[in-house]
Amino acid sequence: MAEVEEKNLTPQADILHNQFGADGAEWKQSRAVIRTALSRTRISDTRVVHDNTAKLIAAFAAAGENTVDVLPLLLEHTMRTTTQFLGLQTSASTSQDQQNFMEAMEICSNGIITRLILGGFYWIYNSPAFRSACTHVRGGVHIAVQSALTRTAKAATTYSTFHDKDQDQQEQLNLLDDFALQTRDEERLASLASDILLAGRDTTAALLSWLISYLARHPAAYARLRHAVLRDFGSSAGDEYMSFEQLKNCQYLQWCMKETLRLSPSVALGFMTASVDTTLPSGGGPKGERPIFVQKVCRDEGKMWEL
Repeated sequence: MAEVEEKNLTPQADILHNQFGADGAEWKQSRAVIRTALSRTRISDTRVVHDNTAKLIAAFAAAGENTVDVLPLLLEHTMRTTTQFLGLQTSASTSQDQQNFMEAMEICSNGIITRLILGGFYWIYNSPAFRSACTHVRGGVHIAVQSALTRTAKAATTYSTFHDKDQDQQEQLNLLDDFALQTRDEERLASLASDILLAGRDTTAALLSWLISYLARHPAAYARLRHAVLRDFGSSAGDEYMSFEQLKNCQYLQWCMKETLRLSPSVALGFMTASVDTTLPSGGGPKGERPIFVQKVCRDEGKMWEL
């Protein structure tokens, strides 16, 4: 990642660095840990998503016929779901603690985006509120990491991955625990946890908000999607959990999400650069089927392209 972009993440760079800011061997190692933990078995557990989606639908229903801003509701929904899935919410966390953490994460995310937009002038945005929020998020993540390391200290010597555990053990350990079974490095665990927080909250909420916007403007697509959902899942899910396979096999739902991501990508830009001159197997030519040349980008040559 270019030097300016890396600085843009500070003072939160130490917890938002691995997947979104790291490069080379560090990125490869972090990706391996996340891919192992986010196995089919892990993501097939839809209970947390189901319960929080019920709360989201109730919030929509409470608005009645009034106009409602869906984005704050979606951000709260994705943040609540991600923190529970990751293991940052425990029985010891009060509702006020959870609310404070979500508000701090909101300030952090908005601040980092602002600093990235500013590019070389990132230092302009460094308010006390931003620094305080980053400190709050960092502290909450590290507390959760320490708890995960303590919880898995004995387990780490017994089994190495989520797949080695029986069903009862799988239900007892969360995603952060599974990270801790693969690495005991506290700083790396904090970075991994923050990566999941950012990806699970902002990008998912962006996808859902754009999807709702497009469906509102295309009633025929909305009607077709509604028909597919009612056909595959019924008019009321009740206490039954939708399975991962059911969601995956609802073809028109998958098409709607992929088309939304094509039109409005949740992460439209990346900051990785080629360390050597290389080629990609496709992307070139009139139909994008030919190899494409990617030139090495030197960090100190980036100033040539600055305005």
